This record gives sequence, structure tokens and C-alpha cells, in this order.
Amino acid sequence: MYDLDGADIDWIEVYNSGSAAVDLSLLRLLVSNSVSNHAIRPYSSDSAILSSGEYAIVVDNSQISAFIKKWGNIKNIFVASFSLPNVSGDQIATIELNAGDKNAPINSVTYEALLGAKGDGNSLQLLEGVWKGSVPTPGAENVFISGSSSSDSSGSGAGGGSLGPGAGNAAEPKIQAKILAPNRVFAGESAPFRAAILEDANPVVHYGKYYWNFGDGSSLEENGSPEKILHLYSYPGDYAVQLEYFQSGIVSGEPDYSARMELKSVPMEISIKPMEEAETRAVALTNQSAYEIDISGWRLFSGQKVFIFPRGTMLLSKKTIAVSPAVTSFLPEDKNLKLLSNTGKVVAEHSETLAK
Repeated sequence: MYDLDGADIDWIEVYNSGSAAVDLSLLRLLVSNSVSNHAIRPYSSDSAILSSGEYAIVVDNSQISAFIKKWGNIKNIFVASFSLPNVSGDQIATIELNAGDKNAPINSVTYEALLGAKGDGNSLQLLEGVWKGSVPTPGAENVFISGSSSSDSSGSGAGGGSLGPGAGNAAEPKIQAKILAPNRVFAGESAPFRAAILEDANPVVHYGKYYWNFGDGSSLEENGSPEKILHLYSYPGDYAVQLEYFQSGIVSGEPDYSARMELKSVPMEISIKPMEEAETRAVALTNQSAYEIDISGWRLFSGQKVFIFPRGTMLLSKKTIAVSPAVTSFLPEDKNLKLLSNTGKVVAEHSETLAK
């Protein structure tokens, strides 16, 4: 987040998509408005280790108190001495992570005002490979909420909810519930959900009871403050997801705030087989569904060998990719091709040998 509604609280979210833990204190932060390679250190912990699949937030030293006041003392907060440029017009800014060499970034992002999140209460988030502005979810998975900026007074959009008490009084903050979740999931795969209570489009911590109805006959109750939850839709279909918040902690009568969204569960159709040229020992994966599929972290088995697809690997709709043996190290005698998703589900398999 680089330009929070006219009052800056600069922070950057880091996600460890690899299979091994990372020591963030060994990395440096380089911002285009400075020549300094900024050191990163843990805020309230002795450990700088970020485990696989975890998020970390790097906050400007001078703004850490304001950050905690707004979003709470969430897990894995780090600090560094930096500032993010408030770009305008055709200006651009770049943020890089490196291991000490400014000329060898590990990862980087370039942003401009046209991408959004400039003074509207939103943060820039990477969603399906595209940077766009949405309601901040520091320390949690990025989810796009349509019309989430503070200028939106309709209360509509994906995951939109009903207004709470005092919404008609201009002197009172506008309070509403939001469902942070994708609007399309694949059947048989777990989908992330998170509840949020927003005051003037900014998330705040509300303790109480959160009641979920996932629209497929299943429900869930959360106590205290909301956490990310996972739900699996076993079958394709169109589902109405409903969230109700009860400040009293008792699910009874009318909720204090509520939200509703529509979610589509679609079939995942992937086939896997060896290439026709047997001597190549390459594996072909075909996505037969109408939507692209992110297979980052999925595992491809052949015999006793396993290959893990790296971050950002996409199967385009109605397209095929070929995975070379130079990448997988699969052998001619390897048999029983099997593709497993992140949940451990067997998505596709082939029982023939990779080479004749």
C-alpha cells in the first residue's frame, strides 16, 4: 500500500511460494526513489523465518504504530526504513527484493497511478496475474472486491453486503460486511473465504460470531475475529454464499451485518499422457475446461520420481503444454503418470509407460 486515503501507511506484502523456509533478514528492499538497499528485520519476534506458504508484511519503521492501530498486530510483521512514492500522471515506481545485489532482483513490481489504489483506501494486489486495487488484506490471500474503494456508496459488487445501523447518518461511518472470496472455483478443490467488517471501506477487527452458509447444504460458525477458512465444493453448480455477523456471539434473530455473493463451481478437466514421440519422454498436459488453471505447486509423479510445478505455471483454457524430461528428469522406464493438485487430489493419471 503506497497512498492510503491521503494519510500514508506504507507497507509491502511478501508471500513465500516456495517449498523451503526463507530468512527475510538476508534479503534487502530497494525502492526506486532511493539508492539504499534497505535491511529488513522482524518487528516483535526474534525469528525472521518465513515458512512456505506464509505471508509477511514489511512496514515503514516510522509508520508501524499507525499500521498496528489500523490492522492489528498480525502475524509476521517486519520493518524497514523506506517510503513508497505516491505516483501520479505517467510517473512509475519500482519495488525490488534482492539478496544484497541491487542488480540481481529476486522479485520486483512496477506500479503507476492508472493501476488504482491511489488515495482511495485500497492497496495494489496481484490478482490472477494482474495488478489492481482492492480492499487491503494484509497477511492474507489477495481477493478482488469490485467497487471496494471508499468512493463507492452503493454497497454492491462481488461479496457486497447489507449496510449496518447508522448507515443513513452522514456523521456515522458506513459499516458493512464483505465476503473475501473468488467468484469462481473448481469442483473438488478447496476455495479460500474470509469475512471482513468494513468501516468506510477500511477493514476493522470485530469480535463476535460469524455464521457462514456456503449454499451447498454446509455451514460453519466462527468465534472471535475472522480467519481464512477453506471450503470444498464437491460438484459443479451455482451457489449463493451468505455471511452473517452477530456481535453478541449468539446466532439468533437478525444479524448485525450480513453479506451475500454468488459463486460458480466449474468442473476441472485435465488430461495427461506421454508425447507421441516416445523417445522424448515428455509429458503433455491438456486443459479441456473453459477456464485457465493455476497449477503452481502441483505434483507430477512418474514411477518413483516427482516433479513440482513452479510458481506461476498456468494451463490455458483448451490448450496443451509439454513438460520436457530435461525439466522433470523422468526415465524411460517410469510408469503410471499421475498429477496431484495442492490438496492432494488426483486430477489426472495415465497408466502407460513413458517410452516404448
